[in-house]
Amino acid sequence: MLPSSPGPPSFPVSAPRNARSAVRLELLHGVPALAARRESWEHLAAHAPTATPFQRPAWLLPAFQHLRGGRLLTLALYSEFQLVGLIPLLEQRIGIAAGPSVYRLLGRGVSDWLDAPTLPGWEGLLCQTVAAWVDSGPPRVLDLELLPPGAALSGLRTALPGRCVRLRQDPAPVLELPRRVEDLLPALPRNLRKNLAYYRRRLVRAGGRLETAGPAETAEFLAAFFRTHAARWRRRGLPGAFFRPAVRAFHRVATAEPASGSGPRLHGLRLHGQLAAVLYCLVAGGRACYYAGGFDPRWSHLSPGTLLIHHAMEAAVREGALEFDFLRGNERYKSLWGAHVRWGERLILRSPHASAAAAAALIHAGARAARRVREEWSARTAGGIAAD
Repeated sequence: MLPSSPGPPSFPVSAPRNARSAVRLELLHGVPALAARRESWEHLAAHAPTATPFQRPAWLLPAFQHLRGGRLLTLALYSEFQLVGLIPLLEQRIGIAAGPSVYRLLGRGVSDWLDAPTLPGWEGLLCQTVAAWVDSGPPRVLDLELLPPGAALSGLRTALPGRCVRLRQDPAPVLELPRRVEDLLPALPRNLRKNLAYYRRRLVRAGGRLETAGPAETAEFLAAFFRTHAARWRRRGLPGAFFRPAVRAFHRVATAEPASGSGPRLHGLRLHGQLAAVLYCLVAGGRACYYAGGFDPRWSHLSPGTLLIHHAMEAAVREGALEFDFLRGNERYKSLWGAHVRWGERLILRSPHASAAAAAALIHAGARAARRVREEWSARTAGGIAAD
């Protein structure tokens, strides 16, 4: 049975003209205060037009539990008693302890897109409220990375004129999906269609089949994903991106919930009773994302990557997804599917009491961190299944 789509929101979907006087900002400290809003947060993420799978509580709460990275502070914007915007942040420091506090979006390191789930029409007021918070209190810097095109927080570019630095980040190719499965194959490039037909015949002759994990199979598929992803990297003498126990523990929790209208999707290629390749996707808000994959190098001649990506696209169309996001990186195989490139952005904002030098230091430190993130991302994707 296909997951049911969320019902209509039970709260206002656009900001009234006098909304400024009707909203309030709550500061939520720590996990218990944020987890207590989980139901309203989930509903918010389901109806926020720019929200991605990486803004769901089932993704971000385990991310903090297993990976942490700072003190958790969440900005929650309410209209009367209704949650209309949510920004989970990690508080960190630049250099010495006396430096300004730096706030980054929760999920950094395991997410390809970051943003604040916000109801349509409330984005401008959310950015004004956040700008006022940045300007209040002690010196602070807000470092917002991996914002997708049209992000709710993009409005902060003009909310703090003269104190905002904007940087372009990694490309992320996206393929628009048709509304019917039977229209998917004809929409793909001709050479790819021919290859898919050939690869399918080879798979049938080898006795293999393509599957999608249900709740009972999730643990098996995830274990196979870890195994096959690591196999590629062991051949290079490297551990890969998922070798750390904390990272594996995070993904076990993040994939443990039964598949519903949003969340992880694990697709596999099974041969002789064993999973030889696994594609790890995330689905939410009409968007399917190719997160990572792995395959047993012994079966590379079957082109498991191409077969599984097409299988994942078909499953996404059945669920009503309108785009397949290949996420960060502009590898050549993505263009072979006809995907077009979008760019993420990074905004660095500072309060009046935080010096421009502090923001510059953050950019410099961020360049080093970005290299590490790209290395981790490369370790996630280069060991994957798309290189066939």
